[in-house]
Amino acid sequence: MSKKTIAERATEALAYTDQLADSGHYNWVEANNALFGPGGQITTLFPTREDRIAFSQTDAYKTISKRLESLPKPPLQSETSPLRSPDDVNGAILLRLPKSLHAALFAEAEAEGVSLNQLCLSKLMIQLRALVE
Repeated sequence: MSKKTIAERATEALAYTDQLADSGHYNWVEANNALFGPGGQITTLFPTREDRIAFSQTDAYKTISKRLESLPKPPLQSETSPLRSPDDVNGAILLRLPKSLHAALFAEAEAEGVSLNQLCLSKLMIQLRALVE
């Protein structure tokens, strides 16, 4: 069995994207994760960096990007969370990370001599400051 070309795999990825979008069960975040997340269709079809670069230059990739943009936005946290007002917050959040990212952050925190919480908070604050500047 011969290996599929980039174009053939791109066509397969586009068909899968259409299935997700046409199902009506996905917002753009969920569809993006199903495609590009760990174990996602595109990461499976294009396992190497070179494959992903070649795929990103195809018309199918551009079409997929536009299709994802056309999907509904995810609901706001306040629409899905039992926390309804600022008075209800407790300062804690649960954030699920890929194991590789968790390990990298943990190693960086250890190297810096700070807690993982302190490292993540400082990274978040840097990004928030950049938004207001």
